[in-house]
Order: sequence, then C-alpha cells, then structure tokens
Amino acid sequence: MMQACKFIITVVLIVFSFTLFSQVEKSTTKKIINGKTFLIHKVKQGETLFAISKVYEVSREDIAMENPIVFEGLQPDMELKIPLKTTVYVEDENFQVHIVEAGETLYGITRKYKLDANEIASLNPEVSSGLKPGQKLRIPKKHNTSQYHVEKNSKYLYHVVEAKQTLYSLSKQYNVDINEIYSVNPGLKEAGLKEKDVIKIPNKNYSPPLLVFPEDNQVKDTIPEILDEEIPVSLCDSFNYKEYGKPFNIALFIPLYAAKNSAVDVKKVIQEQQNFYPGTRFIEFYEGVLLALDSLKNSGISINLTVYDTAKDSARIATVLQDSKMKDIDLIIGPFFKTTLEPVAEFAKDNNIPIVSPHSSKSDFISENPNLIFLNPNLEILVDETAKKTLLLGNLNVILVKTGIKASDQTIDLYKAAYEQHKDSVAIIEIDYASKGMSGIISSLKADKNNIVVYTATDRSTVLKFINFFYADVFKMEKTFITLLGMPIWKNYDNIEVENLHDLQFMVGNTSYVDYNHSEVKQFIRKYRKVYHTEPSDRSFMGYDIMMFFGKILYSHGKDFIPCLPDYKQKLLCTDFKFEKVSEEGGFANSFLILEIYDKEYNVVPLEKFILSNDVE
Repeated sequence: MMQACKFIITVVLIVFSFTLFSQVEKSTTKKIINGKTFLIHKVKQGETLFAISKVYEVSREDIAMENPIVFEGLQPDMELKIPLKTTVYVEDENFQVHIVEAGETLYGITRKYKLDANEIASLNPEVSSGLKPGQKLRIPKKHNTSQYHVEKNSKYLYHVVEAKQTLYSLSKQYNVDINEIYSVNPGLKEAGLKEKDVIKIPNKNYSPPLLVFPEDNQVKDTIPEILDEEIPVSLCDSFNYKEYGKPFNIALFIPLYAAKNSAVDVKKVIQEQQNFYPGTRFIEFYEGVLLALDSLKNSGISINLTVYDTAKDSARIATVLQDSKMKDIDLIIGPFFKTTLEPVAEFAKDNNIPIVSPHSSKSDFISENPNLIFLNPNLEILVDETAKKTLLLGNLNVILVKTGIKASDQTIDLYKAAYEQHKDSVAIIEIDYASKGMSGIISSLKADKNNIVVYTATDRSTVLKFINFFYADVFKMEKTFITLLGMPIWKNYDNIEVENLHDLQFMVGNTSYVDYNHSEVKQFIRKYRKVYHTEPSDRSFMGYDIMMFFGKILYSHGKDFIPCLPDYKQKLLCTDFKFEKVSEEGGFANSFLILEIYDKEYNVVPLEKFILSNDVE
C-alpha cells in the first residue's frame, strides 16, 4: 500500500510539473543583438522565471544576465532575450563574424583584427575550450582601445601576460597571494606563466552580488559559476596538427649558384681537384636541411620546401616576392646576405609570415618587425653572455685592451660595462695598447689570478700581429693561468697558427658546438656519409637543427607560433635557441651562446667542460 501511495504521489508531481511548464509557450522568434542570436520570449500573465528557464532549458542566471530587468519582477508583455544553448553569431552593424580555419590560432586572429586576445575571449567565452575549424567568433567592427577594459566591480580581473612578467610581480601588482592566482587558473602551476596568456586575477574590491528573483516566493540566489567556468586562454595550446591536415609551406632563400655549380664533378670535389662556387658552406647547410626534412617526414610532419636560389640578386628577390604562391608560405628561412634581407623581411611583415634570418640582430628594422627571428646574437648579447660565462672561472683578473680602433674600443666598452656589474668579484684593468704596448699587458697579469686578456680587433693583419707578439711574451709563463678572449671572426682567419690559439687558451663565443661522442650526433654522421659520401661540417649540423626546430614548432603551434618562441624547447644536435623579444613591436633575437676554449691538449670544448676537467682555481 505504501509503495502504491509513493507511486501515486510521484505521478501527481510529474503531472503538476508538466502542467506548470506547459503554461509557458516556447517562442520561435529570433533576433540578432550585437551579433548574437536570441530567442525573444514575451511574458504572459502567471509565468515565472523558473518555469521559463525550464522550458527553454536555460538557467535563470543566464537569462538574468541578459535581462537585468527581471530583478524588478516579471510583468505581462515584457520581452526577454533567451540565449540559445548553442551560440549563433551573425554579422550586424556592430559585429562581424570570423569563421575559424583549420590550424588557426587565437594569436593569429588577434593579429588579423588588431584586437586584444582578452577582448575576443570576453565576446566569445567558448574560445576558452579551444578553437575548432568552422567555429564562428564575434569580432567588433569598432574598438576604441587594444587593451580590453574590465569593470573594477567584476569578480575577476583579466590580465594579459607581458614579456618577463612573473607571478610574484603580478601578486604584488594586484595585492593577491600567488596561491589565489593558482586556484582560479587550473593548470597554471604546471604550465607556468607564458607571454600573451590571459589569466584571471581575484578582484580584492569585489563584493558578490545577491541576485533576488521576485517570483518563487522571493527565493534568494547567487551566481557562483558564471565566471568560474572560464579557463585561461593560452595562445600556444589551440593548434591541432591532425585537424590542420595539410603540409606546411616553407620557402628557403639560399645562394646555391646552381648555374655555376651544375657542371662541377662531385667526385673531383671530394678529391680536391674542383671546388664549388663560392665554396661548400651553403651546399652543406642545404644538405643538413634535406636530412631534417626526411626526419620530420618519418615522424609524421609533412613539409613542402620551395628553394629559391637568389644569391645577392635584388632583381631576382623582387621577382620571387611577386609570385602569388609566396603568400601561401608559412615560414621563410633566409636570405643569407644582409643586402637582400630587408625586402624579404618587409614582405614577411606585410603578409604576416615568420622569417628566420641566419644573421645577427643588429639590423635596425628588427625593432619594428614582429615577424623577424634572428638566429645569431648581436654584439651586445654576445658580449654580455660571454662575460657571464667567464665568471665561471672565478678569481678573475680581466685586462681590457684598447687599440685606438673605433669599433674595437666600442666593443671593449661593452665588456667593461658587463664586467663592472660584477666588480666586487672581478679585477678590471684597462690598457691603452698604443701607449703601453705589450709590456703594459704583461705587467698587468697576476700569478694568483685567472687572467683574461680581452682583445677585440677584427682586422686580419692586426689580429695576427697581436697574437704573435702576445704568444712570444707569455709562452714561458706556464704557472700563470692566461686566456685570450677574442672575436668569432678570428676563426675564419687561416693564417693564424691554431697551435698558438691552443697555447694561449683562446676563448670565443659561438652558437653551436658538436659533441662527437653523443649517440645522436654519431647517428647523424652515419646517415650523412651514406647519403652524401662525405663528412658533415658545422654548417650541415646547423642546417639540420634549424629545420628540425622550426618544423617541429610548426607542428606544435601552427604558423602563428611566434609568441610561443620564448618557451618552446627542443633537443638539437649542435645548438639551442633562447629567443627573446627585442622590443614591444619588434621581433626576436637568439641569446644562446656557447663559450668555447682552445685548451692546451688541443681540444676545443665548452668552458664548462674545460673547468670540470682542469684544476682551475
């Protein structure tokens, strides 16, 4: 009997519930407001917000957020905007609609429309779950500022992470505990803070609103979930290569001089009876690139490489850039000559194409070109990183040699500024070589110190003369630690006796170092020998590493990978990349450096390895 009563009560409740909701007639009238589509419901006598929400399967909170007037109570003939369960965006006078393409990222969309990522996220909350091909986004046609404004009475403030910002600095800026920031940003603790991320900051001035719905016997309620459902929008996590589903297009601008080299007999080159013009350095680089493409293909990454043999021909460059196919390029590598870099870099900027330059970042236009990526450190970075590396030796006596040559002395001034940051632990002596000569340098050496003589001239004959004189004077000072710190270009001077460089423990900054004992290096050498029947050079390794790095970052983040550069890491054969943004509107420069030392055992090794294997105090 009791079970029968329960059954009857249940049936009555179901019927009552059905009767209650059936009083509300679901509208089919649609209206577009600010680019967002709503159903328009006209309130009838006796309807409640609770009943309306159940019929449309939309929460009272969502209806209330679109219709604040409901807090004053429902009235007959009142029109309510009912948000659709599946958001539909259409173009109107205030908003346009962007349809997401395969491989597109939020960063690329912000660049296209010159909007802040947070503004797009606020207008399209669904992007917090990632972008999908075919997805529609609301884009405002007019905006007054690139910085999205967040009301101060909001529960959260949305912050777009800038370069070099830390959680500590943000916690101080907003006066919140770091753990509070972690608590409202799931995954942030594991992933770390990244430039261009949009993170939530708890608002200390926020006072939770008490939403009172007049019907339903003045039931009090709050909205705890509305903003909590959003998660940080990461610009580097929205690309899916499988969804992208097509090869990346890379253009390589490299001077192969095919017309001149086509008649060269490779066998005679190996036998040193013939030479390629202007040498083999570009061919060796290209061979490394081709091996990398094979490795990428084997790992499931498809790349279409177009090679432009442009040399120093500006007219040829102009013709290539006019080719309509260039606008479909996802990445440009090169050109290798500075005289032809600027027009290609401008083209890349205008068409939003990343461009990788093998040069150092001393060109003026990098500060205004966000698409430009320099692989080699500029002079300032070279000096600063070199000085930092030498501090590993400890107990330093640094002798800075001024030659009277303008460029050389400017470099010496940079070294002086770098070492003066550590003047409490480094003795610094400046020598005017023109007046004091070699004797001034020798008298400044300290038997109880690790002496570094910094000489920065670059003229071939001047450098050779200095090395010969210096070597003759210090050769017999076996008990005094002396090292000569010079310039990278010295390595190209074939008239310098390599034995002298080893005896002087020559140190020089470099962006690559090949450890021939490493298993992956040995594997690369075997493959290179098999394919090309010769030995790989440093340029072969570099060509391989560059193509592997950028091929894989395209795979991970798509063609809009640029903001992901500072945090992207990959194990390479001979180098590493440590990219830093040069300015707010500029591109990126690589600050990675290996400080090599030519030791007295005739090895060339990184300074760290030298210190470990020698008794340096």
